[in-house]
Amino acid sequence: MPKLKKNSGFSLIEILISLLFIGALVTILLTTTGSLFTRRQSDLQSVAAKIATKEIERLRGLDFDPLINQGDWSLPNCDTTFYATELQSLRAGKVCRDLSDYNSLPNDPVIGTTQIVQVAITVYWENDNGVEKSLPMDTLISENGL
Repeated sequence: MPKLKKNSGFSLIEILISLLFIGALVTILLTTTGSLFTRRQSDLQSVAAKIATKEIERLRGLDFDPLINQGDWSLPNCDTTFYATELQSLRAGKVCRDLSDYNSLPNDPVIGTTQIVQVAITVYWENDNGVEKSLPMDTLISENGL
């Protein structure tokens, strides 16, 4: 009986199993990377929400008269130093504040006669790709309290 020649190389089954194993590893890697990216974005939004909440609470703690006599209400007041500790975790982070008379109409010349001020706080930052993100928060502050 003649001897069979032993073929070197891989069989089709071995190649398919290795491809299946590599595919499973790539799927796990991509899923983990996506989860980490989503977690990072969520953490940045949480920091921005904390900063905006602290600014709203700081404004609520002020007397009402200085709030309504801030001058030009149409220009937002942006700051990068007031919350420097918290803004360090946000790339290119800044906090913008816009106060407006809640009762007045647009182009109303009488400003400062209100009993309610609308406060808009927006926190800006850049994500890991360099795209600017923002988180706005609005509230009303009344002369008589909350």
